[in-house]
Amino acid sequence: MKNLASVSKSIQSKRNEKLDSQKFPLSKLQLSSYDIRKNRTGSPKLRNDLKRDGQLQPITVSKNGDVYTVVNGRTRQIEMMELNQSDDLFNMVKVEIYEDLTELEQNYLNAQINISQNPLTPDEKIEFVVKYKDELNPEDLVYTQE
Repeated sequence: MKNLASVSKSIQSKRNEKLDSQKFPLSKLQLSSYDIRKNRTGSPKLRNDLKRDGQLQPITVSKNGDVYTVVNGRTRQIEMMELNQSDDLFNMVKVEIYEDLTELEQNYLNAQINISQNPLTPDEKIEFVVKYKDELNPEDLVYTQE
């Protein structure tokens, strides 16, 4: 069993700062199969902001071999793909790259970034705890539920 502190430390050791904020082909980014946010829909406001201001925040990705999976920035990615259909504004996007994150590390990082932006719903908390109950220490699961 792992504790969240060791997961967090492992994540930070895998950040590839040399590749951060470089322009990267949007078409090469794959959506993760897991997103802590369950009610993810398009965002007309974000789309308008992207058109007006461009991309202000990088998309967080995990590089595993030749696969680049979106860990955080799913809504930005979706909106930029929509904008590309008519304007090709976002062929190349800013990314923050982590190397070889495990599924647990990807999902923990996704949760941490999302929690800092907007608290999780009770259902989102429960799903995370249930998904990782066998991999994490019980003390961490109690903390996660608060």
